[in-house]
Amino acid sequence: RREMRKKQRSPEAAVQQAERAAEVVASLTGSSAHEAAVGCKAIIRLRSHAVAQEAAVAIIKVLKSHAADAEVAAHGCWALAHICKASAMTQQLAVDEGAFDAVNASLEHHPAAIMPACAALEAMCTGVGAASRRERAREAGVITSLMAELRSSRNAEKAPGSSSGGGGSTLFPSDVTMACCAALRSITRDSMQLQQAALDEGASVQWLV
Repeated sequence: RREMRKKQRSPEAAVQQAERAAEVVASLTGSSAHEAAVGCKAIIRLRSHAVAQEAAVAIIKVLKSHAADAEVAAHGCWALAHICKASAMTQQLAVDEGAFDAVNASLEHHPAAIMPACAALEAMCTGVGAASRRERAREAGVITSLMAELRSSRNAEKAPGSSSGGGGSTLFPSDVTMACCAALRSITRDSMQLQQAALDEGASVQWLV
């Protein structure tokens, strides 16, 4: 196992990984929905940021062109969350290419994409220059969408027989609730204006801290 890790860290392996990542990114252009989903999963598995900016642009394009496909929405958002960890430059490029609109559409229309969409939102709303990106998220309607998902998730938790609430007095937040709260905190962090926008949408103070 140690030898395998050393091989993965070798310069030759890094070059091969970067070349493979470039091939996967190129394959996303003009791909079918299934091919796009497979390509996005491959980007995550490769764990390479060598072509992060090209990958971000390609992922956003497939999220938009296959907006009706749940598999593309889920895997595309996970891939975008991974790629946006590369640098603030990649985060900003993704936002400039319309990432918030694409991710918000996934959040609104595909239940299976809620958690990956939240992960992507967190990834884009952290790091250098995050303040302006957080404002862009608000402008794209992301706070409104997150609040809609939170209300739906919390209502489900309160339902009789729910594994989260069970109808009792103590409610245990679901994975969806926790993911939405984490994304909401990332967007509203360090901004009284954005926090107020979330409160105006019905957010609880505890969701923002």
